[in-house]
Amino acid sequence: MSRGFAFVDLCGFTAFTEEHGVQETVRVLSEFRNCLREIASRRSVRLAKWLGDGAMIVAVESAPLIDSLLEVAHNLAASSLPLEVSAGATVGPAILFEGDDYISSSVNLASHLCHVAGPGEVLATSDMAHLLPPWAHVVDDSARSVPGFARPVPALSIAIVKPAQGEAVAEDPVCKLVLPQSVCPQQRQAAGETVWFCSDACASTWDSRVLSA
Repeated sequence: MSRGFAFVDLCGFTAFTEEHGVQETVRVLSEFRNCLREIASRRSVRLAKWLGDGAMIVAVESAPLIDSLLEVAHNLAASSLPLEVSAGATVGPAILFEGDDYISSSVNLASHLCHVAGPGEVLATSDMAHLLPPWAHVVDDSARSVPGFARPVPALSIAIVKPAQGEAVAEDPVCKLVLPQSVCPQQRQAAGETVWFCSDACASTWDSRVLSA
């Protein structure tokens, strides 16, 4: 089977725990996990397992996986939480062992890319370039030295596009991402105004809220 795999990790968590104690550590970890749960549920990716201060995410469709990682990194950087996340993503075949564990070089590479990434950075293998949403761009495209891999791995450092000065912008009412209108793939009309969305997932969530209101 082929899947998208990603790992996310809170940067500097061990040092933070030693400095701030149990109560503050639990608060930060709880908010991080709540953020991940909400995004994963809305964007239809699966939290395969929690890994202390991180998580493994699996997706049948890999494009929503990239969307999820970018949103998680953005939300943590923009929040009041004192830590940012690093993330690594790959796509490829894997063995589902004993029903709950994915085994392959793609999984291992995603984990190592997460550890290589800096605070707030999302790394993806270069073969995932076509999966980037229109509101993402490549910050750096270069091979990275990754522990456990003999040769440098071609990888993309990706981030959310920032609106240019004077450019028309829109805030997705679901995920709250502020994006140039020109890169928002979905829109709706509400009360005579246009509402812009970053993805089918956010547009569908908004539609369901409107219907249930």
